[in-house]
Amino acid sequence: MKKIVSGGVEWLEFKLLRDFSQIRHAVFLRGDDFNLGEKGNEEDQHLALDMMGIEKGVKLKQCHQANILEVKEVKPGWTLHEDYDAMITREKGVALMIRHADCQAAIFFDPESEIIANVHCGWRGSVKNIYRETIQKMRILYGTNPQELRVCISPSLGPQKAEFKHYKQELPPHFWEFRVSPMYFDFWAISRQQLREEGVLQKNIEVAGICSYSNPTDCFSYRRDRPTGHHGTVVALNPT
Repeated sequence: MKKIVSGGVEWLEFKLLRDFSQIRHAVFLRGDDFNLGEKGNEEDQHLALDMMGIEKGVKLKQCHQANILEVKEVKPGWTLHEDYDAMITREKGVALMIRHADCQAAIFFDPESEIIANVHCGWRGSVKNIYRETIQKMRILYGTNPQELRVCISPSLGPQKAEFKHYKQELPPHFWEFRVSPMYFDFWAISRQQLREEGVLQKNIEVAGICSYSNPTDCFSYRRDRPTGHHGTVVALNPT
């Protein structure tokens, strides 16, 4: 990943996506309390759009389920939709923002059909396999071929900090092989496995590998600081 600093705002860009001229994206970092959460500064949210060079966007009131929104017509500024954890669109010039602090935000890009998705995935989303649900919906709506997808996963809770004391009640048995110690789990590896099972090629998956808990300068972390602010991972197809 590459860190960009402009106008006092810091963000990361994925190596896997930087060479595609059809899209723009950013994983906005904490920096000087740049907070894109529900209780953050609305000026920061508008600044995020400005930094992207986009006039309109969609954000979600995320609910740790596997509900997926197809984004169509959008008004200028931010539009909020409730009770979704993922968005898919083919609309150009519309920013999709996922807000997160320890959970994964995953950008999906189909360069053949020029379709994007942005997905919020905490451990409950992993259990519900929201990545599978997203890929299936992209296939149904737009005919996406999973082998063409590029998938990039934001900084999130790393294996050394993902503790689940009650994992036998919370996590399905097939997750247990991803334990790195008796009560700690590698959700980065779980996500890779779920994506590959749906046909995404290993070379087309980029996981940031940055633990939100262990990087307080750049990252918000719910487990470390609760309550806390939120990052925003944003992706948009370039305007026509």
